Amino acid sequence: MKILPLHNMVWVHLEAPNGHTGTLEVVRAPSPIRTARVIAIGPEVQDVRPEQRVVVNSLAGTTVGDECLVPESAILGTL
Repeated sequence: MKILPLHNMVWVHLEAPNGHTGTLEVVRAPSPIRTARVIAIGPEVQDVRPEQRVVVNSLAGTTVGDECLVPESAILGTL
């Protein structure tokens, strides 16, 4: 599925929490702050570019599987 964000929206792929992949981890209170890789940006986005790694508040957007559509203001920083 190819998503083209509109306005100031950013489409990101959320990375596994704490850098773990393929492991079973019990999380009682998952942190909404996650690292992610930018897949696509809307035309009004100014501070990030595709393929850039970012720190994002995933609760501010809409999550679809391992990907999330968030406004640019939900991006807290870059890596």
